Amino acid sequence: MQQPTLSPPLPHLLRWVAINPLQGLEHLPFEVAVDYARRHLGAEGLLDLAEYRRLFGAGRISGRDVAEVLRIRFPDSAGQGLLVGRRRIPASGLLWLHQVYGWDDGPAGSAGRARSGPPRLHPDLPRGLRVRLCRRLQEAGGGRASRVDDPERRCAGLLWTAARERAARFRFPEPSPRGAGTAGRREGPAPPVLEPPVATRGEWCQTVTGVAVPERVNQELIKWCAAFLDEGQAAWPMPYRERGFYRAWKTLAVHDRSLAALGIVTFSRQLQALPAEPEDAILGLLRGLEVPERQWTAYLRRHLVQLPGWAGFIRWHAEQTGPAPAGAGRMDLVQYLAVRLFYEAVLVRHLCPRPAGPAAGGARAAGQAGPESPSPPDPGLRLAGLLFYLAQFLTLSPGEVGALPDVTVHRLLRLTGLLPPERRRWVWQEAYEAGYRRRLLRQLADAAPAAGGVGDSRPPAQVVFCIDSRSEGLRRHLESRGAYETLGTAGFFGVPMWFRPLDSGPASVRCPAPVKPRLLVEETPAGGSSRRLRRRQAGGHWLHALSGVLGELKANLVTPYPLIEAIGAGYVVPLVLRTLWPRGYHALQAGLRRRLLPEVATVPRIYPAERSGPEAAGPDGGPRPGAAELPVARQVEVVRDALRAAGMTRRFAPLVALIGHGSASENNPYAAALACGACGGQAGGPNARVLAALANRPAVRAGLRAAGMAIPDDTWFVAGEHDTTTDAVRLFGLETLPPAWRGAAARLQQDLTAAAAGLARERLARLPGAPAGMLPRPARRYAARRGRDGAEVQPEWGQARNAALLIADRHLTRARDLEGRCFLQSYDADRDPDGRVLEGLLGGPLVVAAWINLQYYFSSVDNRGYGSGSKALHNVVGGFGVMQGNRGDLERGLPLQSVMDGPARYHEPLRLLTVVAAPRERIEGALRRQERADRLCRNGWVTLVASDPLRGEFHRYRRDGGWDPLPVGVRPTAARV
Repeated sequence: MQQPTLSPPLPHLLRWVAINPLQGLEHLPFEVAVDYARRHLGAEGLLDLAEYRRLFGAGRISGRDVAEVLRIRFPDSAGQGLLVGRRRIPASGLLWLHQVYGWDDGPAGSAGRARSGPPRLHPDLPRGLRVRLCRRLQEAGGGRASRVDDPERRCAGLLWTAARERAARFRFPEPSPRGAGTAGRREGPAPPVLEPPVATRGEWCQTVTGVAVPERVNQELIKWCAAFLDEGQAAWPMPYRERGFYRAWKTLAVHDRSLAALGIVTFSRQLQALPAEPEDAILGLLRGLEVPERQWTAYLRRHLVQLPGWAGFIRWHAEQTGPAPAGAGRMDLVQYLAVRLFYEAVLVRHLCPRPAGPAAGGARAAGQAGPESPSPPDPGLRLAGLLFYLAQFLTLSPGEVGALPDVTVHRLLRLTGLLPPERRRWVWQEAYEAGYRRRLLRQLADAAPAAGGVGDSRPPAQVVFCIDSRSEGLRRHLESRGAYETLGTAGFFGVPMWFRPLDSGPASVRCPAPVKPRLLVEETPAGGSSRRLRRRQAGGHWLHALSGVLGELKANLVTPYPLIEAIGAGYVVPLVLRTLWPRGYHALQAGLRRRLLPEVATVPRIYPAERSGPEAAGPDGGPRPGAAELPVARQVEVVRDALRAAGMTRRFAPLVALIGHGSASENNPYAAALACGACGGQAGGPNARVLAALANRPAVRAGLRAAGMAIPDDTWFVAGEHDTTTDAVRLFGLETLPPAWRGAAARLQQDLTAAAAGLARERLARLPGAPAGMLPRPARRYAARRGRDGAEVQPEWGQARNAALLIADRHLTRARDLEGRCFLQSYDADRDPDGRVLEGLLGGPLVVAAWINLQYYFSSVDNRGYGSGSKALHNVVGGFGVMQGNRGDLERGLPLQSVMDGPARYHEPLRLLTVVAAPRERIEGALRRQERADRLCRNGWVTLVASDPLRGEFHRYRRDGGWDPLPVGVRPTAARV
């Protein structure tokens, strides 16, 4: 079986893209993975019961959805009702009441321990039942209440006394071999047996001495890792980095006196005794710590989760190809673990010189491997609590409680045992997801009669957007302004590339994380732009020199104070303008930049990027260009595959616009998280420009025609970019367009601007602190100001509240407000008989959308465990990551401001619903060729639904690879377990 890992690669801050925080557990069912992560990381994967109940009370979770989940999870409990007097209470009703109201969370508590104070009626008991219950008890001889009595308290006291007396007479049966909590539950495949948390020797030592050994080890590793991996933020770089982390650390650590305060005087001697190779050091240290060999893997894995953020970034760093930055070296997890084990060994030998013993590997580590074992619960008190609440919701008198036969009490215990607190959380979660999913499927079913093939008439323009959920609103507003046809595809537009801009930075990867870049694109000046190029080069050289001088003066030991005295006043004016007038300051700054660095018309030069070896890598980490550009046949292949993936194989409009997207915000370490995830945390405009340039080349058009894809001669492709923070949309190169298309492009630009203004008004209504009821144009100006404000911690919501991926024709969703919650991928099943296009969509967009969804899900559910906390406390370390304070773990997820609106949860943690409008057999064939997508769907990380638009029918994909029908009236809820 594949081994689980809780430290997946953590991308660089500038290339930050959403990933599944539990990516290393995707081979496991979702429930098993969440439980494994909770035991090993201490991070929660579900909301708590109190919050689920609040959602139920607010109507976000419906009682019908709860009942449907229980029916699917426990189909065999129908005949297990209770006989109470002459009434038969169905098991489904009892399970529903226990699920919703939590009967074991009563006067005895879920752990079966007495609580202080007099008993009270259930706080959520409906008022009608309260009145009827109190009246019934009075009529049954419960006593006459005086004026000063509290009838409800008196009623609760009588029932609690009766419940405790009945529980005291009950003889508890011996536990069955299978346990008491499985009757009536549908049995599925046996869950995999996973290793329990293993305590390290440092954790064992902490329980003995009270000294926080693991934390002290963490502090040492953070210090050395931050220094070694630094990318220029530190004024004094760490020497010897070219030797690698382990050797550089060995060379420098002999001068470190950090552990001297603990009285460790043999540190240098122990350090010098280490082997030259980190692998040998690990083996020797494990033996020296007396870790049993059978536990070595689990022991090392336990060390990795002590700092999962740093371990994840080191893993990402080790996977990068090409030369390291100047002066930097390479680092991997082997070197990291060798140093970590050394510090643990030194501290344990000093603090706990006696051996840990063979059982220590499985011992509980205080505060690490689990909490202290609680005292055994009192089953009698727990049963009394169940009877106490049963009496309230069924309006039983104390006499009826006392007369309950043993068989009824035993059945009550068995039924409520089906829903311990942790399983109730899963039922709540599935019911929570069901409400949104049911509404969306009904919307699609309502659209089914109108959904059919498109006509033969050509729209004035076709506009292709990224599938990003933020594009949904822009598409809807644009379609309302004319007969435009909009389509959706992955935002790298089928061009997996390294992109090297003209003169503004190193090469960067512009494709999704699961995709390997196959092209190198370099910007080169277009003809007739040599004069502007010379001006730009001169301005760039001057700015670079000035920046270098100021940087050196700031970092020097002597010059910072004289520098402040000399030019400090010059910083005041920009500071005041940037604070009080951010939008105007940015416009002024952009104007000055245009004068110093005038725009130069460029054309892309496209090369293959498959070469390997040291000679193939450029100094910026990207590949070197080859001797020849990409062959025409390969260019044809790129355009053909990209257009097919976007659902464009015929009926091309006179103007086709490819709109990428990016995000512009100030003072935001997580800016890449707001950009295009399909472009590796970069803007998608360059990808759109490359595809448009290729599609306009006559040789490529001829090759496409020969391959059966005829693009009319009167069709022209243009590229553009949507800034999702400021809602500015710009088409590139309008001044160089052939005259025949300038009018159509100008009209499209005008309508895109108006559509973006409408979207800004809609979007700002959901942003905290934004004025209400703004008109479209003021809304755009306000959005632009917010994006340029360096003090703004919520420039936009990003993809918060994403919940679904629709792989279908736009006619299924056109003119429907999907609330910006859906990824929209265009797909025409009629034009994909062999399912090859669908295979690519399931292996690419589905996986990327699932990772985005899961990043938001976990960051929302437990931001402390999976997110990154408040932006106000973030410190950038080394230019590559973020941590809280000056020595903490690297943050792995989204900040609070990306998922929370103050104390309220803005992002709804729902697993991704993927609806594919295609025959089920074709989906199955595509999944067989896409193992990762199939694994996500089978294991419950994603809910896959096949849609028949013409019939309005839906089928849900099961874990065993089969399908369950989902009529619109039936809520898509829990998977079979």
